[in-house]
Amino acid sequence: MISSINFNKIIDICKIVGDELIDYKKKNIISHKYVGEELKTSADKFANNLIKKLCINDFNINYIISEEDESSHNKLNNNFSGLIIDPIDGTRSYFENFKTYVTQIAYIYKGSLKFGAVYAPELKKMFFGELNNGAYLNNEKINKKNNNNNNNNNKIKLIDNTPIPNDYIKNIMNNNNITEYYESGSIGLKMSYIASGIGDLMIKPDIFKIWDIAAPLVILNEMNGTLYELNKNPIKLNKINKINFIGLIACSSKINISDINFS
Repeated sequence: MISSINFNKIIDICKIVGDELIDYKKKNIISHKYVGEELKTSADKFANNLIKKLCINDFNINYIISEEDESSHNKLNNNFSGLIIDPIDGTRSYFENFKTYVTQIAYIYKGSLKFGAVYAPELKKMFFGELNNGAYLNNEKINKKNNNNNNNNNKIKLIDNTPIPNDYIKNIMNNNNITEYYESGSIGLKMSYIASGIGDLMIKPDIFKIWDIAAPLVILNEMNGTLYELNKNPIKLNKINKINFIGLIACSSKINISDINFS
């Protein structure tokens, strides 16, 4: 039953793992390799194993879908109940000593996302959201009214990875008269920032996985934001039944996607 899930335990696990990742980095024992263009490190495995260890007493580890466990990927279907974990979202940021990586865990019940926690350990920011119960930053409820007031000048702030916008992002900014830009690393953190009012728009043309978006999607949804695939089809909390997503567009509540020119 949903009521039997201890969401505070999920928050605690995220925090423990995130803080342990800081210590792991200090030991200078990280090994790495590239699988195609994707960076894989020993820290990803370390964090994955630690999450599972911490889950043993409170969750059935046979019902965990993890980026780091390929055998778990075929578990996702319309009736899946369990955890979706991303031990390090923003591995490159972590490996290259940037602070904008996160550990994130989502709870899904019969194919519907119910809870998500996103923790940025080096920024000391814990975002979490529960379906129909709001979104929070460091245990303070994110106020929708204040969030809207932060953006009442109607200016759109686009958020992306690089210190200055790349050519793709520059083109979108120019076509839509967007002048404000904010740099952030992981997908989970960018979506959480949009939910909390720091940014308004994220556009990523790459292929993403369910563990990249599950936890922050709950947070974004609770703040009336919306996540789309690049074809502008919305990604809904109650229809989580696939692993791959072709591009992502995350919008704050003040954006009407039909008004954005992506050409």
